[in-house]
Amino acid sequence: MNDEDAKKFYAAAETYPDIKIKTAAELLLLTGMRRGEVCGLEWDDVDLDEETITINRSVVTVKGYGAVTKSPKTASSNRVIGISSHLVQLLREYREWYDQYTDSLGDQWIQSNRLFIKEMGDPIYPSTIEF
Repeated sequence: MNDEDAKKFYAAAETYPDIKIKTAAELLLLTGMRRGEVCGLEWDDVDLDEETITINRSVVTVKGYGAVTKSPKTASSNRVIGISSHLVQLLREYREWYDQYTDSLGDQWIQSNRLFIKEMGDPIYPSTIEF
């Protein structure tokens, strides 16, 4: 994506009404994470006080098995990413939405620590994050 496309993508993400998609889109654009890495993120990987995200897992789709969690693509893909104050604020807003959403599901909620989930808490597939 060139600079002009990135600016357009960012502008669209900033005004997108669905906070889950907005947050995932901005994480992808502003951190350079791969889709599978975003799908593998858990709340324990996010340190809003230190303004970092730790990448230590990825989700891939394996025919016949579905979504599979594995180590990142290469050893150097295990890393800590510094994030901007803008992303920290967005993640705080997303966490507030996430907590309200999961509380509203009651007993239907499938316990998950993943940031990005399907309707009842199941992990999402990397192909789900396509814009």
